[in-house]
Amino acid sequence: MGPLTSEFLLSQDENILAVSLMDADFNLVEASSTSAFNERFVVPDKMQRGASVWAAIMFGIAELVDDSFGKTRCMTVDHDFAKLIIVQVPSKGFVGLVLTRSANADYIMLKVTSALDIHRGIERYA
Repeated sequence: MGPLTSEFLLSQDENILAVSLMDADFNLVEASSTSAFNERFVVPDKMQRGASVWAAIMFGIAELVDDSFGKTRCMTVDHDFAKLIIVQVPSKGFVGLVLTRSANADYIMLKVTSALDIHRGIERYA
């Protein structure tokens, strides 16, 4: 089995348009996107540089209710044209996903978390 990479996670489902691997401090480790993502979305440099900050803030806000509902495992933001997901990988960091608007986020999360479990202990990621 090869190392966990953004390309590997991108290949898990055709509804995954982009993947970002981040360390425990939300620093970008690597990212990949499909041609469909690149053709459809324009992500300005300023937004690319600030994506880790956005992920840290959004995940931090979600964690504010952990005492009531249990530990935050992932967070989904549903936009007009895409779904954005942040998944925590315990003791590793975070995975950010951009999905098609019509994607079944729960199903894709199951596929991605299963892929992450298979790669537990892989030194490549963070």
